[in-house]
Amino acid sequence: MTEDVEAKFLEDIRLNPDDDELRRVYADWLEQRGDPRGEYVRLELLLRRAPARLAELAELLDPAWMRAVGCRYAFALVPPITMKINAIKLVRELANIGLKDAKDLVESASHERPAVVVRDVEREVAELLAQKFEGIAGTTLVPVVRPPPAEMVRVELASIAPGRRIDAIKLVRELTGLGLKEAKDLVDVVAAGHARPLGMFEAERARGLAARFAGCAEVRLV
Repeated sequence: MTEDVEAKFLEDIRLNPDDDELRRVYADWLEQRGDPRGEYVRLELLLRRAPARLAELAELLDPAWMRAVGCRYAFALVPPITMKINAIKLVRELANIGLKDAKDLVESASHERPAVVVRDVEREVAELLAQKFEGIAGTTLVPVVRPPPAEMVRVELASIAPGRRIDAIKLVRELTGLGLKEAKDLVDVVAAGHARPLGMFEAERARGLAARFAGCAEVRLV
């Protein structure tokens, strides 16, 4: 029964692709069943509506305040592309790419997948870019979603395996950029029983560094 109801929703959406209210009802139905796809449908609707609503609010709010709290944006093209050659020329200039890449980018623009021209600028800059495309192509601003900061780990050289001093020095030089004397001094201090830090690294890279020292030295991730 549930499958039949969902199939009907999907068929109605296919036949009425511009009916946002139908998508909202579908999202409600999914969320009532604990289905995370409901949130996806709702967020996609917000994303489609957001550029127009942001433009409306921009007319009412203080520009200085908007700059202070504003996000970074990707500037992108969407249909209609009314002057294709002019759009390609502008894309080449702004994105600093070749003719074929610019042509492919312009031709790929759709409402579902805006063609990103500039990836990370302030809203004010993105709006100035949009003015360049007036009468040439549709444009939209997409908020830049930044990944969470990477976990940082301290890498310490804790001990040197017997007979592996030279190997340890080579690795320390390669991985830290230290000169020969500095790397020798560091390894000698560790060999004398005093752990020394090699630096702070993203967790994944830190694990890779530890693996490089396997059989040569003991490395701790702190």
